[in-house]
Amino acid sequence: MYLMFKYKSMLPSQFYKLPYGEKRILLCFMKREIEERNEEMKQMYGGE
Repeated sequence: MYLMFKYKSMLPSQFYKLPYGEKRILLCFMKREIEERNEEMKQMYGGE
């Protein structure tokens, strides 16, 4: 939820009003974006 607000400018009330299926899809997209950002940081700064 916080990441949707911080990075996508989506208010919590907007998120809560969405149908269940759309919430689920958005959460999957955010999970994917987090994974991609983590991978980019590993490549930039090193890591396992």
